[in-house]
Amino acid sequence: MRLLLLSILVMGLIAGITTPAGADFRLVRKIPAPLMSCEADTPIIKGMGSDGAYICLTRGCYIDGGARVIRIDPGDGSIINDDYWTYPIPECPGPTMPISMSYCVYDGAYYVGTDCGSIVGLSWMASDSAWAFTTYLLDQLDDPSGMTRGQYSSLFASDRSDTNLVRFENIGSFIDEEHMSGVTDPVAMATYNENLFVLDADSSHIVEMMIDATVIDVHEVEDWGTGGLTGTFAPEAATFLDDTLYLAGNGDSIHIYEMVDEIVYTQPVPEGDSVEVVVIPEQVVITFDTVTDSGNVIVEVGETDDCDPPAGVTLFPEYYDISTDATFDYIAEVALLDSVLPPGLDEDLARVFSRPSDTCGVWRDITTAPLEEIPVLRILRRSKSEDDEFSIFALGEDNRTPQEVVEYKIADLRGHILSAGDSIPEGSYNSLVGILDTTEGLYYNGQTGTAIQTINGTEAVVRGDPLIPHTFDPLDPGKNVAGRVISRAHTLEFSLGFSETSRYYSAAAAIPANVLIGLRFEWFRVFIEVPGELDAAEIDVDHIYLQNRVKAVPESVLVFDYDTDGAPEVRAMFPGTQAQLVLASGGCNTLARTSCFVGGFELHSVADIEVSEPEVKIAGEDMLVAGAVARVDWGGFVCQESPTFRLSFSADGGETWELIASGVSGSQYEWSIPDVETDIGLVRVACGTVGDDAIATYSGLLNIQSAAGVEIERTTDFRLALRPNPSKGAVEIEFASPKGELASLAVYSVRGELVKDLSVGRMAEGQNRITWKGDNSDGIPVAAGTYFVVLRSESRTITRKLIVQR
Repeated sequence: MRLLLLSILVMGLIAGITTPAGADFRLVRKIPAPLMSCEADTPIIKGMGSDGAYICLTRGCYIDGGARVIRIDPGDGSIINDDYWTYPIPECPGPTMPISMSYCVYDGAYYVGTDCGSIVGLSWMASDSAWAFTTYLLDQLDDPSGMTRGQYSSLFASDRSDTNLVRFENIGSFIDEEHMSGVTDPVAMATYNENLFVLDADSSHIVEMMIDATVIDVHEVEDWGTGGLTGTFAPEAATFLDDTLYLAGNGDSIHIYEMVDEIVYTQPVPEGDSVEVVVIPEQVVITFDTVTDSGNVIVEVGETDDCDPPAGVTLFPEYYDISTDATFDYIAEVALLDSVLPPGLDEDLARVFSRPSDTCGVWRDITTAPLEEIPVLRILRRSKSEDDEFSIFALGEDNRTPQEVVEYKIADLRGHILSAGDSIPEGSYNSLVGILDTTEGLYYNGQTGTAIQTINGTEAVVRGDPLIPHTFDPLDPGKNVAGRVISRAHTLEFSLGFSETSRYYSAAAAIPANVLIGLRFEWFRVFIEVPGELDAAEIDVDHIYLQNRVKAVPESVLVFDYDTDGAPEVRAMFPGTQAQLVLASGGCNTLARTSCFVGGFELHSVADIEVSEPEVKIAGEDMLVAGAVARVDWGGFVCQESPTFRLSFSADGGETWELIASGVSGSQYEWSIPDVETDIGLVRVACGTVGDDAIATYSGLLNIQSAAGVEIERTTDFRLALRPNPSKGAVEIEFASPKGELASLAVYSVRGELVKDLSVGRMAEGQNRITWKGDNSDGIPVAAGTYFVVLRSESRTITRKLIVQR
């Protein structure tokens, strides 16, 4: 598949080939498979090896406790030697059947693996005589289905019983073994260029791997599954002779293959500044800045795996696979030159996407400018490449919303900064995180122009810190931190700029007008007014967001004139628990925003939705008794439009409400606790005397017990509170007692294991505070999950659930 060349400049990352070029095996000819004297009419070759001049093969024919071996001319298959070997193997009951063979350069002998796990050494002492001179068993090897040479005197065997790769000395001493994760049924193995080629009968492919069983490539084999006397060619023996692969099995022919590489173009890179290299004449031009060490640019053009594009993207799937061994400061641009664009391409939506060459990984939008001019994505100096992540790229039409793209790129950049935290000095790390956090906040608050200016500062921080890894390290390719961070910052900058041209702003009305963290509302409702110049019928119900992080339920979206001002509003409903977690993770007393998309344009609220913690305090709220009187206190909550308050009670976590009192002045109320049993009770204090949707604040969840048989204890001021909850970091633990008591405070896991002892000693009378840093007894941050904070005193025990997020 050749590249569809484009009449545009596109930004591209040059990525190195960390594995050999993908090569398949093409059948070039066949030679007759010898029919051994002990066989019937169908050769079944089980093992092959080559000494550089001849091919030696074996078949499991039993003659006097031995088996037949034969040497042939690799050119025409004519027989050179035909013999059998016998050697008693006391550990193996009965005759043993050969199932693999290898030549060992160290001693010039052949080694045969048998079906009882034994290894037999063979030497051709005379031109017509095979002499078995040694035999041994390896405890680590049960079924040596494939065998091939290693370095010096070592041999490799593929154990079919457990799919392990076993390495051992030719004298029988074990060296090591590795599991072959990329193979399920290894039937044969051969060595070429110090790599191992394992025949996988289950997938009908050859898996290329390093000597530690790391998979390098998977190769197609022409004619595997066709031909042969039985109608199916199923190879069970393999060996290389020079650059040619010989395969044999249950057929009357030995198949001979050559490796077929993709088309590779190579062009030397001169040293200097602003170096321009035409890699393929009139097709690909690569411009470098400051090439300090001369090297080569390699472009491989060929077929690659078809990979699904991102949702909302149409790819024109023609590929380049590019690598370089030059050392350079950065690549200025990659230009693909032709006069024809793909038919049907909307040039306003044209983007450049990239993915790894060796897997169908996530396509990444690497565009840094519109179609007319896609300039440099700058990468700090490296040798070769940071990894194989960007070696394939293609043109695509991107129909995703601007918000989707920006959100993805913000998350992508943040992930790379956080994952590389141990490689970035603390000062620079804090600067990068601060720049990204500020950029995100500005974008979500509609200040996209300022967000672009802010993210542009990423490059200066990275370039200004020489301690951030800038250079490719072959032993640790993921450590080109500078290139990764700068590249993602540049693509984010582009997407922010594109998003800015497609954004509308509008006031939003929220019901309720403030969101309270920690409540069990089934829904959170938001109304967004649609400007008159937009068609409300084109509301994209799949892309309505709260704080750009949680989606509304599409089936809940309605459009109507909520405030009767003649302009329609979009009503979106968000699952309450999810919305609370999203808002809580940003901290308390913050502002939330909503956005949606209308006819391809983003509609972003400018009215803020206040986010606050429950402010209603109820004495003894950890457990209340029906019929008792508790003081309700909502100090600090001020109504702007009414001097009075209305109190309501819910026994079901906020789904239904009953009026307690209205027209209440001041900030306290003596409440007679109703005769219900609940652990999700709520008290709401709202402004005014009527209506359910006025500004309100709430208590925490209340536990109310029936008065029957319960003796009311005078411990109403004994309490325990956690802030924030959920938490991503430190937690402030507040606890109080009506009198000073000895107390202990500890954090436990959901399995009841002690996580950390926060010993208190004697509590001071009244309010106490202590901070837990979110770590265990060894000072290591705990994992995300559910924990319990337990306060024990001389008279009471209180337990609070805490959610830790990471």
